[in-house]
Amino acid sequence: MQEMDWVQVIVEKEKYARQGIHKGMYGWICDDKKSAGGTWLVDFPQGGAKNDITDAGILESDMIEAPDADVSITELIKRQWDIRENKVPAVEGIGYLDCVEVTAEREAYAKEGIHKGMRGIVWDDSVTEWLGGWYVLFPLYENDYVKNPEVVIAEGDMRKIPEEAERVKAWIMAQKAT
Repeated sequence: MQEMDWVQVIVEKEKYARQGIHKGMYGWICDDKKSAGGTWLVDFPQGGAKNDITDAGILESDMIEAPDADVSITELIKRQWDIRENKVPAVEGIGYLDCVEVTAEREAYAKEGIHKGMRGIVWDDSVTEWLGGWYVLFPLYENDYVKNPEVVIAEGDMRKIPEEAERVKAWIMAQKAT
C-alpha cells in the first residue's frame, strides 16, 4: 500500500467507530509513510460538497486495497450508523403505505430492476433493521423477474412523495377489488 491508494475497512472496531469509521467504508491513504505501529493515515471522503468524515490512522491489517472504491457506499454506511446511533432522524414521516421515490442508484437495487427515480409504496409497517431498510413495492413497474417487484430500500436512499398519496390509495383499492 502507498499514498493515494484507495482502501476499504474490513473490520468493525470500537476505536474506529468512535471516529465514525465502520466496516465497509472506503478511504484513501493521504500520507506517504506508514507509522511504526503499522497504521496508515486514511481520509474518508463523502461525495459532492459534503465534508470528509475524518482522517484516521487505520492498521494495514484492518483494510484492503480497493481500486474500485465507491464513496456512495461510505455515505450509505455513515447514514445507517448515524440513524442507528440517533445522530440523525430516520427518513421523516415515512410509514406504511406511503409513496416513496428511490433517490440513489445502487447495484443491489439494479439487480432487482429498480433504479433511481422509480416510485413505490412502503409495504411494511416498520423498518427492517436486519436488512437495513424498508420493504418497498413497485406496483407500477414490471421487470424481467417479477411484476410489481418488492425490494428492501435503505432509509437514506428514498424520499417520501406526499403528492402521490391519492394515486397510491387508488391502486390499493383496485387491488382489493380484484
